[in-house]
Amino acid sequence: MQELLTMMHESIITQSALAILCTCVIGYMVIAGLEVPPELWAIEALILGYFFGAKQSLVSNQVAKRIEAAHQGRV
Repeated sequence: MQELLTMMHESIITQSALAILCTCVIGYMVIAGLEVPPELWAIEALILGYFFGAKQSLVSNQVAKRIEAAHQGRV
């Protein structure tokens, strides 16, 4: 439960849901032969860029904390 709350706090679940939803909508439109407006492509790029950028930032922070903890343990 604590992990779920942490993920909600870091908005990983929300970002993932938005990225998947937008990608599915565009995928459906392409498969159905509908024209995908340029604005929707821009929104998709924005959401995916934010999602992967935020995820990378989260991973970097976790690695930095582990390195700091390891350094404090040795000194």
